Amino acid sequence: MDGVGALSAAVLIAEVSELGHLRAFYARLVASGKLKKVALVAVMRKRLIHLNATMRTAADAAAPAAPET
Repeated sequence: MDGVGALSAAVLIAEVSELGHLRAFYARLVASGKLKKVALVAVMRKRLIHLNATMRTAADAAAPAAPET
C-alpha cells in the first residue's frame, strides 16, 4: 500500500472506531463472515453516501429561493 492509501486507511479506521454506529455495522458484517477489507469498503460506501446527503441538504438550505414570475 502506498503512502496515500495507508493514510486513507488509517483515517478511515480511526473514524470507524470513533463513530459507534459505523463500528457496529462493521462488526456485524465481519461477524456474518465478510472479509475485513470488504466490510471496510462497505463502511466507506455508507459514510460517503451519508456525507453526500449531508452536503446536498446543506446546499439546498443555502440556495436562494427562485423568484416568482
